[in-house]
Parts: sequence; structure tokens; C-alpha cells
Amino acid sequence: MCSNTEEFLKQNLSYYKSIGFYNNYDNKNIDKLVEDFKNFGVDLYYGIPKEDDDNIRQLFGFLGFDNERTWFIEDIATLYLENDFKDDLYGATLKKLSSISGGAFLPENIRVEETGYLDNGCTKLILKFCLSAQEHELIMAVDGNILNLGFTQELNDLLSDLDRSFVLFEDDYSSTIVLFITKKQKQTLENEKKIKFLKYPSYWYDKANLFMDQEKYEDAKMAFERALSIKDKYSPLHSDYACLLEKLGKNKEALEQHKLAMENSDHDLYKKIYEERKVSLNRE
Repeated sequence: MCSNTEEFLKQNLSYYKSIGFYNNYDNKNIDKLVEDFKNFGVDLYYGIPKEDDDNIRQLFGFLGFDNERTWFIEDIATLYLENDFKDDLYGATLKKLSSISGGAFLPENIRVEETGYLDNGCTKLILKFCLSAQEHELIMAVDGNILNLGFTQELNDLLSDLDRSFVLFEDDYSSTIVLFITKKQKQTLENEKKIKFLKYPSYWYDKANLFMDQEKYEDAKMAFERALSIKDKYSPLHSDYACLLEKLGKNKEALEQHKLAMENSDHDLYKKIYEERKVSLNRE
């Protein structure tokens, strides 16, 4: 391996070491880290990073090497076929998330229940577990066997007293890296490495529709608002939220959401709905 490549690896591995990765290596022995990376990095999904690789390839290489702090998923759509996940996708996922948390997230008595289907074909799923002697239930909508990691947002809510959280990013081919890192590390990676961590508005949107199906309207309202806080210019989301607000008797707010749906789409349907609802709601 040429000296330029060696220096490139050393600089990058030293950088990630300095912001809190590779904690199983001594700070004074970066050469050992570089040597191990060269020996074992060939097994990484994109192989050993090169200086002319794009940012995502480099990130997958350098962060993926720290398997104590990170979880690399080659294909999120086929994870359920892997031996460790095929019998209990969500239960095994919780255990894997626990393994990269350094003891911060220790769920016990994990149970998974499927409770029917939504009109869009998604499965209603309840993920139950005990955390710090308290029982928790996460209710979600899942699309077949494709793992929906949006529920890590709810895990982060449960772990809000910590300075760490689960964050995720992906490439263009369904490969995903899950990290359990501090707020400072997250900000550093966002600012210096330009990582765009996933925020999963669709998770909250599907969850809102699940609660609508169950006529749990206040819970649906909370989920819609969470989705809108992430993706606030999406006409179907505004339109569905407006329908919920009408059910809650909040006509003024509902009309505003219908208007936002119209303004954020070129589709005549939302304009038609807005005009119709404006007449109807103003009568009430």
C-alpha cells in the first residue's frame, strides 16, 4: 500500500478516533489501528476507503469498521432473511441495538405482536419490552418483512435523559449504518462530514393513520404533528391531518391544513378539496 494511501488512512482513522470511535484501540497506538484496518477492512462492504471515493463510501468504510459502536446493514429490505433475524425480526433488532449501546439500552422481556392490517396493506405491530423496570409498548405500521427502523425515534424519546441517541444514514442501495452516539458526535458528523441522518417522517405518518384507524384521535394528532415537524410541505400529509382536525372540531386549523395541501401541490384535487371545505367549514 503506497505511502499516500497510508497517510490518508492514518489521517481519517485518527480523526474518527479523536471524536470518540474505535475505543478499543489505545490513543497512543494509531499504527495498530491502521494495520488492523488494512487487514480487516477488505471485508467491509465498500472495501478499504480510497481518497477519491465519494463521501458515503468513505463514511461506510471508516464508521463501519467500529462494530462496537455501529451496526452495518447491507440491505434493509432483506435483513429478515439473515439467520439472526429471520425468526424474530424486531426482537432481534432490539437486541442488536442494545449491543451497540454500550449498556445504555438494555431491553428485557421482548415481545412482538401483530394485530391486523391497515387499509394500505401495512401490518399493525406492537413491540413490547421492559426498560429500567418499566413496561413499554411501541405501536407501529410495518410494510411486510421490510424492517422499519423509524421506531428508533421512539427509543430515543425513552432515552432522552442520556447524552446519546440512535442515528442512521444510508446509501442509495438500501445499505444502512446505525450509530449510537453523543449529541456532540452527531453535530460533528453533520457539520464536518455532511451526513444527513434519517428522520423518518413516513414512520410518524403511518403511525398517525394507524391511530386514526383505531379512532385514537389525540394520539393520531401527536403523530401527525411529529411527521409535520420533519416534513412540512407534503400535501397528502397536510390533507390527512386536516381530516383529523375536522373530526376533533378544529375547523379553523383544518382549513389552514387544507390550504397548505393546496399550496404545496400542483394537483387540482387539493385545490378542489380546499374550495369545498372552505364553504362547508365556514357554514359550521
